[in-house]
Amino acid sequence: MELPSEKEIEDVAKAIKAMEFSYLSRFADTINRYHEITLNKEGINRLQWGAMSLLIVRGGSLTPTRLARLMFRSKHSITKVIDSLEKADLVRRSRTQDSRGGWVFARRIARRRLHSACGVT
Repeated sequence: MELPSEKEIEDVAKAIKAMEFSYLSRFADTINRYHEITLNKEGINRLQWGAMSLLIVRGGSLTPTRLARLMFRSKHSITKVIDSLEKADLVRRSRTQDSRGGWVFARRIARRRLHSACGVT
């Protein structure tokens, strides 16, 4: 019995790698879709969920600039997210004295909504 050549081993490894990536990609799509459906039931989208999660995990408050950086989004898009969360009474804003910036604070209800959206009791 002849052992496979190095090239044959590399070819099989590449094929396996491609299959694993395909499976992983499909699995990620399935998880994302489930997450989207679950969040929609709570009336929030993935960006809002991400912002609330970061606010809570980071101690309850962040500047909008820091939140944008952590979410890999523009400040403009984060402003829209914060506006929608503020309208839903899930966060509140507070301006600094120099009024060049401000802070965003998660309200207690945000933690409950987040846990409810994730199925945590």
